[in-house]
Amino acid sequence: KLDPTNLAAFCAFVRGAVPALSHRLPPAKVELLLTCFLAAVCLRSARAYDASEREAFDGVVTAAAEALLDAGAPPEPSLEAAQASICTTTPLASAVATMNAPLTSLLARHGAFIDGRDRPDGPVEEESACPMRFKPPLCVLMECTLPPKLPALKVQGQRQLVLLFTLLRLGARVNKRDASGHTPLSIASVKRNHIHLIPLLLRAGARFPGDGPERMD
Repeated sequence: KLDPTNLAAFCAFVRGAVPALSHRLPPAKVELLLTCFLAAVCLRSARAYDASEREAFDGVVTAAAEALLDAGAPPEPSLEAAQASICTTTPLASAVATMNAPLTSLLARHGAFIDGRDRPDGPVEEESACPMRFKPPLCVLMECTLPPKLPALKVQGQRQLVLLFTLLRLGARVNKRDASGHTPLSIASVKRNHIHLIPLLLRAGARFPGDGPERMD
């Protein structure tokens, strides 16, 4: 369990455990273990919709992730980790799916791919091992389902807006397509309660696939 009361203990554990493990395990094994820890931390999401409670919880998760990154956890799971089914998603995709803007910024600063990996030209096994490694985080955000009723809808809708601005500020390409050829705009246009995002995407230069002379990413 990760919460404000045991955050310091968790960070102390990471700082103490990693050097000890490094003397007993090969570096690749330590990296896989840290990858597993980081993936689990980034998936954490508060169930409450109170804005101040969510903000505090996001801070705890972000601090825990920072401790793992400082200890050597890779911001992007390796192909080996994906093929071993250690990671079915990426830390950044999890941060976006849980609408944690501080965690998203932290991972981007540490080198997470803000647009997802480019789709491979080689064997399809590399992509099938962990498809989320190639999914643009903006598309992940547009696929998030919002609560149907107030006040939860208002709180989550605001978090979604903040995260959209965060991703754009970090340089996310607004027309980057997913594996099915969808753009963030085409996804938002068919999602319930996402109408508030469409004007912002359009002002950022978003297009539907094949719309206009601009090249899709």
